[in-house]
Order: sequence, then structure tokens, then C-alpha cells
Amino acid sequence: MKIKIKLLSLGLVLSILGTVWVIGNNSDTIQRHFVDNLKTSLTEQLGLLSREVDLAMIEGQAVATGLSKNEVIISYFSNNATSKEVLKVFSTSNTGNTFSAYYLLDPQGQAVVSTDPDFVGHNFSFRRYYSDAKEGASVLEAALGTISKRMGYYFSKAVMDKDGRLLGVVVAKMEPLSINRLIQAAHLNKYGKLMLTNENGVILYADKPERIYMSLAPLSNIVLETEQKTRFLGVNINSVGYEEAADIIKNYSTQETVEFFCEDDQEYEIASVTRIGNRKFFLVLETELDSVKENISGSIYSLNLRQAILVIFSAISVIFSVLLLRSVEKSR
Repeated sequence: MKIKIKLLSLGLVLSILGTVWVIGNNSDTIQRHFVDNLKTSLTEQLGLLSREVDLAMIEGQAVATGLSKNEVIISYFSNNATSKEVLKVFSTSNTGNTFSAYYLLDPQGQAVVSTDPDFVGHNFSFRRYYSDAKEGASVLEAALGTISKRMGYYFSKAVMDKDGRLLGVVVAKMEPLSINRLIQAAHLNKYGKLMLTNENGVILYADKPERIYMSLAPLSNIVLETEQKTRFLGVNINSVGYEEAADIIKNYSTQETVEFFCEDDQEYEIASVTRIGNRKFFLVLETELDSVKENISGSIYSLNLRQAILVIFSAISVIFSVLLLRSVEKSR
């Protein structure tokens, strides 16, 4: 009987020690499991959002392509159509007021017809939406307007004659709100700070407006000069200090979510980066890892409390059994 009592006592001690170890180990395991699941979820949700944004951009490009083949616009360059007729085509094309401006550039990049009269007479040959389009590309470029001083997504396409000679370039400027609404509707900002950038990491949309026109990481002198001369004239492009996210964009191959220590914020964070289609645009979601762990600490505490209660209950049961056995032994 004494041996049984000793065994029960040893079992009680081992049970308590084992449960303490399990509780400590479970906390780390649960946190790691939750963070890994969160990273997977962020990657999937960011991927879904990128496809929605890509569809909006495809529609924008389809508008520019359609206008480049419009007979009235082609005829304008041979003096067989008037500016008024071209403007009517533009007006018909702008369903839902998605675009803030349409304009035609001549072969030298000068605006000759525009829904915004202030554009006419200005030369836009420094823009990529002109230089790349005249070479035959379907172009989408995000830039700050030099005349309007408003950011936009510029869709462009070359206008050719029947023999394939360049007549000019048609440009459709999409309002940022069309893209921003899709991003906001995804409600991913509940996980952290959501941004849309170009291929150099310059921020075009951010939950924090003060980050717009900043860059994820410091730009090289050459890249900075290019951005400031062709896209963001007169803008000081400063870094927000997300070198890890910028590196993913620079060496992008597939969707990626990484953990890193942010020197600027002095905390561990998660950065999830997804490319929009095959375009030079990226969605970036930055989540504070410490905040994530704080949010799940309550659940872990509740689980640990239940385990502790179970141990206490088991200990009481064992103690009761020991006392009972001793009582039986004495009665003999």
C-alpha cells in the first residue's frame, strides 16, 4: 500500500511539472501557428485584391486601345475630323466618369485635343506614356499631373494609319479613386498599413495619406532623378524605411510574406508583397508583429488557465486518493 501511495505522489509531481512545461511550450507553439496562418491568409487576400485591381487596369487599357482604333480619331490626323468630333468620342467613352481627362498627342508629344483645355499646347514627350506608346506598347503609368497637380493612372496607345505609320498617341487619365475604392473595399487595413507602389517602391496609395509619394526604401540617385523628372516633378521622395519590402519588389518572382525587424519603428513586423498582374505595380501590407501577438495573448491566457485548472483538479483528485488510501491503511 505504501508503494502505491509513493507512486501516486510521484505521479502528482510529474503531472504538475509536465503541465507547466506544456503550458509554456503551448504558448510559443500557438503563437507561431497563428502567425504562420496569418501570413498565409495575408498572402491569399492580397492576391485576390491584386486580381481585382488588375481587372480595373485591364479595362482602362481597353479604353485607350479602343480609342486608338476609332475612325474619328484616326481621321482627325488627316484633317477629316474636327476637334469637336474627337471630344464627342471622348465624352461617349467616359462612362461612370472613371477618367478625369482624355487627350491626343501629336507625333512630337504635344497635346492637340483634350477634354481639359489647359492641356492643349503642352508637350508631354518626357512622359513614358508617350515615349513607350509611340514604340507600339500599351502603356500604363502612374504620375503626378504637371498641369492639374493631381495624381492619375495614364493609359496610352499609339494611333496608327492603315500603313502602320505613327499619327499620334491617345491618352486616358484614370482617377486614382477608381483604384483606391477597390483597395479600401478589401478592408485589409484591419491587419496593418496597406500601400500600392510602382516598380521603384514609390507609394501611390496608402492608408496613411502622408506616405503618398514617399518610397519604401531610399532610391538610388539615378532612379530618384528619373522619378522626379518623368513622374513626380517637384516632389521630394523620402523613404519610409521598409527596405525588406523594397527588396522583394526589386527581386520579385512570386508573392512573398516575410518577418523582419523595422529599425525605424524599432519593432518586429510582417511585410506581404504581391504584384498586380504582370504590371509594374505592387500591393504591400505591413503588419506589426507585436500587435498580432498581443491580440492572441488573451486566447493563449484562456487556454493556459483551463490547463492550469485541469492540473489543480487532477492534483486534488490525487491528493484525495492518497488520503483515502492512507485512511484505509490505518483502518487495517
